[in-house]
Amino acid sequence: MLTFISSTPGLADRLRAEFAPAFTTPTGMPSHEYLTKECTLLNAVFQETLRVATAPSSMRLVEEDSVVGGYMLRKGERVLLPSMHLHRAKHVWGEDADEFRPERMLELASKTDPTAAGYLVRIPISLRLDAHSLMI
Repeated sequence: MLTFISSTPGLADRLRAEFAPAFTTPTGMPSHEYLTKECTLLNAVFQETLRVATAPSSMRLVEEDSVVGGYMLRKGERVLLPSMHLHRAKHVWGEDADEFRPERMLELASKTDPTAAGYLVRIPISLRLDAHSLMI
């Protein structure tokens, strides 16, 4: 995350301005509530870092027989999830999907359901799998 912040012109200054009020507490300790609720750019930088710097894939164990995308997945089988391909998909993230651009998370925030569980990064609702598919 620090590499992305330091290599993106102006981002460190924007972040400093955003979270500076969190340090105006009587104790001098940062306000956790302020950082988590008011620092939308900080959150977007974190989310975009997870998207861009994610592991190339992960393995999951199928917990019950399921059909996903027309494929039968049987209980006990292992499934390899190509997360790098998903997190770099231009049809989801735009033509600049390979670039670090935290503003994309701010743009997506207005198009997503913040109560949906199971995502490290937000994905437009129309592109999400149903909840059953996520339990693979």
